[in-house]
Amino acid sequence: MKNTLIICNCNQSLPFIIKALDKKRDEVSVISGYQPYIVHPYDSLLRTIIMATHQHDTKEVIFISVKDNNLETNIPEWTGTNRTKQTIDLMNYTLNNQEADFGSWLGEQDVHEMLRKSIQYVKQHPLLPANVNVKGLIWEDENIIETAS
Repeated sequence: MKNTLIICNCNQSLPFIIKALDKKRDEVSVISGYQPYIVHPYDSLLRTIIMATHQHDTKEVIFISVKDNNLETNIPEWTGTNRTKQTIDLMNYTLNNQEADFGSWLGEQDVHEMLRKSIQYVKQHPLLPANVNVKGLIWEDENIIETAS
């Protein structure tokens, strides 16, 4: 039975992470993507997590951000061209009273803050079963660093 759901931004480190968590591969479901974060309340990742918790009787959801010190951090300048800036301004106007700013949605964020927000989105969702534990971890240099839970 797959009772742990891992949301992560890695593929190569996954066997090591599963072992470090003291899990067996057949106990774990994995959702892997570019960034393991939920960015707004109607994020498709949040929907997938809710569906998985019900379909697999998941007891634990773990967000894991893999920090790769060998990877250069290049933050793209989304507002670099006038056309891109106009498009972002138009989208912000269209969303006018929404929580999110479209330009910041595209940008890099603090890993700890993004994990904390993702955990809150899941924990506060009314369709999440009450017995599901949700936490966030950072995998760095083959070590697990617990962050906000």
